[in-house]
Amino acid sequence: ELIVKILMVFAEFERTSIINRITQAYAHRSEMGFYMGGRQPYGFELIPAIINNIKTKKLSPIHSEVEQLRYIFEVYAQENVSLRRLLDILIAENKKPLNGSDWTTAKLSTLLKNPIYVKADFEVYEYYERLGVQMITDVSMFTGEYGAQLYGHTKHDPQSDDWSDTKLVLLTHNGIIDSDIWLKCQRKL
Repeated sequence: ELIVKILMVFAEFERTSIINRITQAYAHRSEMGFYMGGRQPYGFELIPAIINNIKTKKLSPIHSEVEQLRYIFEVYAQENVSLRRLLDILIAENKKPLNGSDWTTAKLSTLLKNPIYVKADFEVYEYYERLGVQMITDVSMFTGEYGAQLYGHTKHDPQSDDWSDTKLVLLTHNGIIDSDIWLKCQRKL
């Protein structure tokens, strides 16, 4: 019984050590600008790349889907367009996702909130800094060229502006939505 309990303590210690190593590796790779996975964002494909001498994958825009994304952001940025109205416009114009599924307000909301699409500049940096997001990439890198990734806690109280449990990092792909349009959409959401 004593030996079993000692083995259980060592097993728990090893489990904790593995969790810490994986968490640190994830954070380090994120800070280097690697795309950290999850559901592949609409409008992008993953292509092999070498970043900091490490084989990985990076996001590459799919031209036909990018045009559709720009349209979605531009329409939603208009003052009188709600998510439901945007969905109705897309259905009326027969603009379905090019992957064969249908748009929903939930899909559109998720898409519009994603900083992967924005050409992240100083205004985007300030937007997330005001929310309390941990800014991993230096402000000098926010030049309006690259997209960003927000990671960490995924659910937030809509009434709360405290996002201190999330981190923002610039990635290596070019952003596709101008920051002024993207920020208009964020204010509406």
